[in-house]
Amino acid sequence: MPQGTIGESAARIGGTVRQVGHLPKALRIVWSAAGGWNVGWLCLVVIAGLIPAATITLTKLLIDQMVRSAGGSMSAEALRPLLFLGGAMAAIGILHEGLQGLLEWVRARQAQLIHDYVSALIQTRSLEVDLAFYETPDYYDRLYRARDDGQNRFLHLLEQLGSVLQNACTLFVLMLIVAAYQNTALIAAMAVSVIPGFYVVARTQLLTHAWWTRTTTERRWIQYYDQKFSTAAAAAEMRLFALGPHFQAAYKKLRGCCGSRT
Repeated sequence: MPQGTIGESAARIGGTVRQVGHLPKALRIVWSAAGGWNVGWLCLVVIAGLIPAATITLTKLLIDQMVRSAGGSMSAEALRPLLFLGGAMAAIGILHEGLQGLLEWVRARQAQLIHDYVSALIQTRSLEVDLAFYETPDYYDRLYRARDDGQNRFLHLLEQLGSVLQNACTLFVLMLIVAAYQNTALIAAMAVSVIPGFYVVARTQLLTHAWWTRTTTERRWIQYYDQKFSTAAAAAEMRLFALGPHFQAAYKKLRGCCGSRT
């Protein structure tokens, strides 16, 4: 393997390890911001992960019962199991929709609490830093990432972890169902099939974070140019000095630069 490729791979692995190392701290912030709500969210995510497996199990039972009833009489006694399984599937569907609505409500509450908590952290930290720090461009880059995107990153992390946990619960229960048929090859295939998807998702998130950090300055300028078109403080100067076309051109150029750096 070429030396350059080895160095790039080592740097990539090192970057991945550093990013994963921040996960415990991020989770502590999320827990401190919305502790009890996180417990409720976690319970709902686990229940939501069990619903697909329950649906598959009920579907199999319903089909088996329909096959058994097809050659027999259509009496009330014979239809009772079919009605029970059909009602159970309908109840599972209603439960699924109710859980989705409840999860949305809990996530909205979590978002509000995390936003307030992170804002308080930023305010406290801003009072503690040395005054000379305010004179450096790096300060405003960090402030932009923390204030304008920081809260959303915590919520995005929470949603991704919830998706991983929910899918893991579903996969685990399905593997238990398959294990009842003693099909080792299928169980192994189910376990291995998770690896490519997990790698793609993890790699995409790392690349997105790298782009998000790398383009902070450009995105700050984009925000600056965009705000000048809609703020009363700059409206007079924009018209007096005909700055509109210049700001529009600069805005489009920066947007193009950010897109080309993905």
